[in-house]
Amino acid sequence: MNTSSVPILLATNGAPASLPALRYGAWLADELNSPVKLLGIQESGPWRHMLASALEGTQAELQEQGRTFEVISMHGNSEERIAEYAERGETGLLVFGPFGRPGWRRWLRGRSIRRIMQRVSSPFIYVRQAPMQLRRILVCLGGLGYSFPMLEIAIYLASATGAEMSLLHIIEPGAYEYPTARRAHAKVGDLLDSDTPQGRNLQAALEATSRAGIDSEILIRSGYTLEEISKVAASGRYDLLGLGSPYSSQSLRHLATTNITAQIAELVPVPVLVARKQAER
Repeated sequence: MNTSSVPILLATNGAPASLPALRYGAWLADELNSPVKLLGIQESGPWRHMLASALEGTQAELQEQGRTFEVISMHGNSEERIAEYAERGETGLLVFGPFGRPGWRRWLRGRSIRRIMQRVSSPFIYVRQAPMQLRRILVCLGGLGYSFPMLEIAIYLASATGAEMSLLHIIEPGAYEYPTARRAHAKVGDLLDSDTPQGRNLQAALEATSRAGIDSEILIRSGYTLEEISKVAASGRYDLLGLGSPYSSQSLRHLATTNITAQIAELVPVPVLVARKQAER
């Protein structure tokens, strides 16, 4: 991702649940000195009469900041329109929140974040609550390199805002059935110095933050990924959680496995930064 000048795309259908994302996106654009594209999606649901008010409030905030912005109007399903716009390659960093779907629809069709994650390759921040500060970022690192596109963006955000960073790696108890995992498990205390894929990824991440002049620390936990990340993220220490995702529009992985990234984004209160590993072509 070219981070020299990252445009921010704010998306809303007017639902009250999406308003924290608009406020957060406007605040982040001011922190990053980024241009903004404000995407208003007119749906046929209960929030259609609230869209104009949501857009007007955000425009007023951006004007007060002196921010360069453009308003884009589309009609239809929010998830589909966001994916359609993102395919143009002009998204930059997408910021959105819940679209206020009723429970039956979430059960039948799945939550919006999962559907967007399947279709949009652009990095995004999913916002349920807006802290309006960025002092410490929790970056969750896996052993397979899925998290490095996200780490690059997290480093950019930390450099721009002066945030500190914690690099979290979790060793799951059920993953020790193959040699590299057993070697990692045997070196929980000194995983950073171990010659394992996990150790090398931690070393590379720590070196990247050091080159950027970011104060960072390594956190290693043993347990189940969903539980451990949720516990650390809920500690109150962090203003942003960074997750890599193996989702790919070229893959059937999401049909066979539970996606931890989407589950955590739906559970934790802090904004969640997601960047998926690109499919090999």
